[in-house]
Amino acid sequence: MLVLFLERDADARAAGALEQYQGPEKIKVLGREVYIDYVDGISRSKLTGAVLEKQLGQPGTARNWNTIHKLYANSQH
Repeated sequence: MLVLFLERDADARAAGALEQYQGPEKIKVLGREVYIDYVDGISRSKLTGAVLEKQLGQPGTARNWNTIHKLYANSQH
């Protein structure tokens, strides 16, 4: 699982198109966040950061789910 954080909310059309992606990955766009479940692993996926950024028309920064949990846990101290 990976989350792509965007600078601004994703365009509704671009988000809808991404969520209809016909690969093995599952995608959900919620405002400024894009959740991607790389079901078969990220290393073989054709759904790269560059593809996502091009589709969304803006750059983003991605973090894997484990890193997000560690950052959250550290922020609670």
